[in-house]
Amino acid sequence: MKKYFIILFAVLTTLTAFGQQKKNGKQKKSAFFATEFAQEFSLSKEVETKVYEIKLSQMDEAQVVFKAKKSNEITPEEAKAQLKVINKKYSKMILIESKVNQKEYYAFVKELQPKMKEVK
Repeated sequence: MKKYFIILFAVLTTLTAFGQQKKNGKQKKSAFFATEFAQEFSLSKEVETKVYEIKLSQMDEAQVVFKAKKSNEITPEEAKAQLKVINKKYSKMILIESKVNQKEYYAFVKELQPKMKEVK
């Protein structure tokens, strides 16, 4: 009986330890975006960190809209409009922080979107 408790304790401890190490999807996607963005435009590590924080904030705000849409608090059209405003706001912040040309930025984002969907 004592052996079973020890084994159970070891298994639970291991599961808990590994469970805490996981990054959630938003953090992974934000990190991926910031890294790719910094490499594409030869940005400093400091700017990359700021872009990561901005992108993470954008995803947090967008998640609120997605949850509201899923629970039928807002219509899909309202959600689309709100997401457009959010994306525009945070894109401006990234452009200001990185000093990248708007046209180049949007071309980069369009190119990166399929890759972002693969990040989990």
